[in-house]
Amino acid sequence: MQRLWQRLCVAPSICKYCVTISKSPLPLPSFLSLRSSTTSLFRPARSLSSIAIPTTTNEHLKSKASLMANFYRSLATQDIDRIWPLYTYLYNNDLLSHISKRNYHQIFSYTTRSRGCSKNLHRLLAIVEDRRRRGYSLRLSEYNALIHWVGGKAVPELHTHHLLDALDVFDLMQRSSWVDEKTGQTWPQEPVAPCLVTFNSLIHIAAELSDLRTAQKLYHDMISRGIQPDEFTYATLLHAMGKMNDLNGIDFIVKDIKQKRLQNTVISNVLMSVYGAHGHRHKAYGLFRKMLKAPAKGTDRVNAESFRIYMELLIQERRRSDAVRLLFLMQPQHGVTPITAIYNSLFASFNQGSNKNQLDLLKRIYQHMKDSRVKPNSDTMYTLVSAFLDLGDTKSGLEAFVALSQGGSESTLSDIKSTTVATLAQQRLLLSNNSPSKIEPNVELLERLNKIVVDQSKSI
Repeated sequence: MQRLWQRLCVAPSICKYCVTISKSPLPLPSFLSLRSSTTSLFRPARSLSSIAIPTTTNEHLKSKASLMANFYRSLATQDIDRIWPLYTYLYNNDLLSHISKRNYHQIFSYTTRSRGCSKNLHRLLAIVEDRRRRGYSLRLSEYNALIHWVGGKAVPELHTHHLLDALDVFDLMQRSSWVDEKTGQTWPQEPVAPCLVTFNSLIHIAAELSDLRTAQKLYHDMISRGIQPDEFTYATLLHAMGKMNDLNGIDFIVKDIKQKRLQNTVISNVLMSVYGAHGHRHKAYGLFRKMLKAPAKGTDRVNAESFRIYMELLIQERRRSDAVRLLFLMQPQHGVTPITAIYNSLFASFNQGSNKNQLDLLKRIYQHMKDSRVKPNSDTMYTLVSAFLDLGDTKSGLEAFVALSQGGSESTLSDIKSTTVATLAQQRLLLSNNSPSKIEPNVELLERLNKIVVDQSKSI
């Protein structure tokens, strides 16, 4: 596997370390200070001949010690964007031998906890390559994380090559040796047996690609190794079989779940979706009523996602009034707080027309959303404003558009001086993993609103 330093930078800048020859053998760049922001993350390769020759051994050791001190300080931030420039500098100057096995494990862990993108994926692959060349094999948990990343975490939509790459890692982890693609040299390694998490990740990737055959092969391989499936395994298989309309396979899985008493809310929600999508709505309704009667602390208790699936089935049968009635009873009677997707589905159900009753009902649902303090999103803006415009209430539609535009995401960062390190670390992880929550109107809605404004200006 070739390193892709240049490929990752669209327009790589000239390495600032190579512009001038310093007296220090390993000059530390100013941007590595923890107070400064990270600049370009990938540096062009630098040959050892470009490094100034130290005048004394003490000077060389002092500079190397200063460099490693900066590296450990960046490592303490647990931020891969701060760590990577120094790591790249160590790689370019052939100094990775000073990084211990524990440090490699830390860098790997911080990278897997970062935001899913192609840049971080290539970083992760480079780290794996470097540590394997040092003779540091990966742990089982690290192989599981690597399968999750190469299996499509860095992209919004999976493709076939993601499954093939994940299966390559699955095969590699069980080998007793690996071949360096760059040098052709064979290196020994300790084989690692897969676990339940490994198979669940692979089955999930295959299910997302509607590759039911591969998912079933992985399932039988797991059983043959004596690894018993859990709720997540069954839920993933049910989802894949539902996409392929394999009702016989669904019935077989359901029987197996009942025998092992693994029925829970997640599995029931998947079954409701599958039954509703393939014309067995009576089974979906019966399953929902059964979940409503479950004990408050039961494993098969109804949740907000269950209500969303049930309400969408009611809307599809043109029973919106029943869905709205159930919405108003969710919190007081069942103790379940509505989620944004429920309101979005209800807003999208309003058709064109000037029915005053429909307009009043839409306003009641919108007011209920505000009273419940449910956070809207971009889909809420599109469905709600479009519903007002379809019903002929342009004023309410514009007011809702302005209100949602001004109600974007607010910063909830705590004061760094009065907050514990554990809380700050949790906030950093949430910020790096969560997608931005700012409400943005789509192009179709903007064009429609612009046309309304132009028409009103002409009529004046």
